[in-house]
Amino acid sequence: MRKVRKKIREKKYFRLIGRDSRNNDRIPQFIESPNARKLKVKGFENFDFFIHKDWDWLIIEAGTGTSIGKSSTIKNAALKAEGILKSKEAVFIKAVIKSIKKYGHSPRYEYFKIVEEE
Repeated sequence: MRKVRKKIREKKYFRLIGRDSRNNDRIPQFIESPNARKLKVKGFENFDFFIHKDWDWLIIEAGTGTSIGKSSTIKNAALKAEGILKSKEAVFIKAVIKSIKKYGHSPRYEYFKIVEEE
């Protein structure tokens, strides 16, 4: 059986910028969020989220660097993100898949080896 092993940069988080429809001349890129902190969202333990302070507090899905919710406080940003995820779970999962196909994975995830197992 073949398995893809992934290496995670445990202490680094990246967000995707420059992909909005308003400014098409910007090239989408992942930039590191140096002060990011891991965030767990109940019911979505299989996903990797982090919180980042920009103008507001942003909740970001770490595999794609996509922002889920924002607010002026951490608590409200987390509540907004949780509400969005729970009410639109199927839409969120499709958006993650679409983002990975279009922009690739965040540099946090480096797929480095296919292992043959017996």
